[in-house]
Amino acid sequence: MTAVVTKPVRDPFIDLLRVLAMGVVLGMHWLTPLITAPGGQIRVEILPSGPAAWIASWCIQVMPVIFLAGGVANTAVAGAYRGRFAQYLAVRGARLVVPAVVLVGVVALVASAAGGLGHPQIGRAVSLSAMKPLWFLAVYLGVLALAPAMVAAQRRFGWGVPAALAAAALGVDAVRFAGHEWAAVLNYAFVWLFAHQLGIAYALGAVRSARPGTLAAAGIGAVATCVGMVALGPYPPSMIGLSDVPVSNLAPPTGALVALAVAQFAAITWLGRRFGGALRTERWRRTLDEANKPLMTIYLWHLPAMVLLVGAGLVAPALLLPESGPQWWLVRPLWLVGCVAILVGLVRVFHRFESVRLPALGTHARPATALAGIALAAAGIAWAWQHGAALDGGLVALVCSLGFLAYAQVPTKERVKAAANEAALIGRPK
Repeated sequence: MTAVVTKPVRDPFIDLLRVLAMGVVLGMHWLTPLITAPGGQIRVEILPSGPAAWIASWCIQVMPVIFLAGGVANTAVAGAYRGRFAQYLAVRGARLVVPAVVLVGVVALVASAAGGLGHPQIGRAVSLSAMKPLWFLAVYLGVLALAPAMVAAQRRFGWGVPAALAAAALGVDAVRFAGHEWAAVLNYAFVWLFAHQLGIAYALGAVRSARPGTLAAAGIGAVATCVGMVALGPYPPSMIGLSDVPVSNLAPPTGALVALAVAQFAAITWLGRRFGGALRTERWRRTLDEANKPLMTIYLWHLPAMVLLVGAGLVAPALLLPESGPQWWLVRPLWLVGCVAILVGLVRVFHRFESVRLPALGTHARPATALAGIALAAAGIAWAWQHGAALDGGLVALVCSLGFLAYAQVPTKERVKAAANEAALIGRPK
């Protein structure tokens, strides 16, 4: 069966949201830590605390938006690869795994070098800090593998699919809060699949005819649900880990993110209708295309950029790593400029790996081979996220996953056409 190549259709408003959400992630990760160097030893604390910080955390929690945007993109790309699941999974998976292998490999070499020079604690700290964003990639690879089936399920069962995912997430919470903490990990699947499913529903036009009043009622109801979850318990009051809320609704995720995702979905749908048309100009299209292309590299390398700035701060700790107080706030503009400057340099070096295409080594495109590659990659990434980057089995699993993804592909004309179409659909370099 040959691939069905559809006309590229992109939503510029979703592209804009993806860029804005990434900006929020960077700002949150760069501004919330209080990093000092008393006696030359790095100490990291989370600065904000108290009810005002709790409320702000709900306003800046944009991970549901990122998964929703992924649902929109995967709906389009799954259509471009219709009938070629192995090819879809191998090509899409490689675009995520190759940059991750580079990140883990580079950080593992740096950490090993630090250990070899007699500073294993510094190497481990650098390794763990740089790997923190990888939780998203480990989860998203699983979501990516399920995306074609979830699109088909949405077409057949409609809102019953996100409703079932929401019920499953709340069921996991019930078990978790009853004292069975082991169950919490299941919501890495149910919560983020729910947010992704909202993106699929958005792409398929499930709320195209919804009235503004209906969207407002859904948004207000979702916000009220979030408030009730916290006020009545047992949900944590913060959406990110803070000094006075070490366990948040994000890690591991809770059903509160389901309610927040609904509120954001309602707002996105209304805003997209109201302002999306203004973005459908050639100038905006080119701008958003260029802004979307390096987002994965930006996400992967934004914490290593901050780690490098911390290293530079050890030379002048009074300037870049001051204690909490007025000077800390005065230094924030300089801190942000330093993070951005270093990140720009890293993106220039490593962005090229987003467009690397694995050779098509297979003679038959086998879904089992592609799934094995995705599973190995997710396991290796999860290991690096939990234990830090090292020259160990996690990195070996990641490298081996590339072999499976290469053998899951076959060199065909349809592959070239579908890959080119995918580049147009999601804004990747051809």
